Amino acid sequence: MKFLKEEGFNPSHKIFLFDKKQIVALTFSFGASIAVLIIMFFFREQVNLTIFRGLATFDLILLLFRLTNYKFLQKTFTLSASLPLHLCNFNLVLCFVAAWSQNIYLYDFLFSLSPFAALAALLFPDIEAARYPHFNFRSLEYYISHTLLILMPIMPVLYLGFRPSLSYASQSGVIFLSMLMVAGIAVHLTDGNYMFLNEAPDKTPLKAIENRYGVKIYRMSLIASFVFIYLLMHFIAYLIFG
Repeated sequence: MKFLKEEGFNPSHKIFLFDKKQIVALTFSFGASIAVLIIMFFFREQVNLTIFRGLATFDLILLLFRLTNYKFLQKTFTLSASLPLHLCNFNLVLCFVAAWSQNIYLYDFLFSLSPFAALAALLFPDIEAARYPHFNFRSLEYYISHTLLILMPIMPVLYLGFRPSLSYASQSGVIFLSMLMVAGIAVHLTDGNYMFLNEAPDKTPLKAIENRYGVKIYRMSLIASFVFIYLLMHFIAYLIFG
């Protein structure tokens, strides 16, 4: 039971902006990602699709177990903080659906937004389990899940023959607006901070924008950043794949 509790998140010492423990965890995460991509290079497309589906299913299981742990084991589940309604939670579910449906619109959306969002969550975490990792379930789940959210969306592009296109922009816009609507309703009903609509996460560049210009400008900047990242990822894909 101690392994399942969220405790023991003590800092080691700072290395630039990061805690030493965080750097160690990031090193393992990115090293494992590179190893997986290298291994997949030698496999056929059908095998890589199976790997993609297996990782997406595993990531969803981790999320479901986290919710089960909060609700039934630790009994710390709250509507304002525990619902899986942050961007990375949405992307995790969409990765599972995309892996099994091979939906090109989901492939495009996830390639465009999931890697940057997950990377930001790893570099600028808003929870102690990631800022000061400890060998327990929450820390392991956080790093594994977000690493997979960087890794999985690029698998269809590298190994399954998918090519991102701005022709899918309208469908991606609908997906994103649907996320905002669901998260916004949850924020209104629970006074939570899903998708960080109420306030920016601490110790991030977005928090500096909120502190200086207020919450309305912060929200506009948040949405504008997603649009910029969407366009940037398509530009990168165009440069690489034509």
